[in-house]
Amino acid sequence: YAVGDKVLVDYSPGIEGDENFYIVGYSRTNAIYWLALLLALIVVAVGKLKGLRALIVLLLTFLIILKFIVPMILSGSDPLAISIIGSLFILILSVYITEGIGRTSTIAIFAVLISLVITGLLSVWFSAATKLTGFASEEAAYLVGLAGGNINIKGLLLAGIIIGALGALDDVIISQVALVKELKTANPGLAKRQVYGQAMRVGVSHLSSLVNTLFLAYAGASLPLLILFSVKEPPFLTFSQVIDNEMIATEIVRMFTGSIGLILAVPIATFLAVQFIKNDAKLETAPEKII
Repeated sequence: YAVGDKVLVDYSPGIEGDENFYIVGYSRTNAIYWLALLLALIVVAVGKLKGLRALIVLLLTFLIILKFIVPMILSGSDPLAISIIGSLFILILSVYITEGIGRTSTIAIFAVLISLVITGLLSVWFSAATKLTGFASEEAAYLVGLAGGNINIKGLLLAGIIIGALGALDDVIISQVALVKELKTANPGLAKRQVYGQAMRVGVSHLSSLVNTLFLAYAGASLPLLILFSVKEPPFLTFSQVIDNEMIATEIVRMFTGSIGLILAVPIATFLAVQFIKNDAKLETAPEKII
């Protein structure tokens, strides 16, 4: 620490009545506030009104997680059920606020829900198949001691998978639904099969980058752990020993189940959009006959 640094200081009285002060760490709030302000300015500058709506959704999402999901889990409620209910609220608010209330928004919500259910079922099945306990991190053990055993740690693991998949599903599904709407508007004469084929070609291109993005996000979060396991020190001498470790297995299950849900979301969203989005574009009238 240097003179002029803003730090956090804690206090504890000594046994003999003396006063002890010690530095806990740096105060980082000012830098974080400036970063948040920079993000808000850029989002509004680029996205204008829709960017402002996106910031409102971000704030509401934060409040739902902080004021509803977290307190309910701490009170002993099932984390998986609470995360599904919270995700539903987040989904409805985010889609209707950013995209407006309409047929396309409702189709996007149903597509996300179907994909989210598939992701949730896969995470339940494969977390059971791989015998994941949820105690892969020190934070989980600390939470058990803090909450007196009220928290379902395995349910908390599944809740994290659901919430983590929601953002990526929201992105790809809204893009696909909007694409189908634009194709129908621009080409009123196209059959549903043709619209589906064209939208899927774009969706597959988008999907390939999204799956890689999802992998990089999980790999980046687990990079110190991956480096630790790559030094080939006991008990991590072989590839099997590495992936058998619960910390690594948890991230693999999280990434693969999320990726499967993301992949299936493209045809699901495209099919629903093709079937239920009506073409409001008026066909051009035939030229008048010259007399």
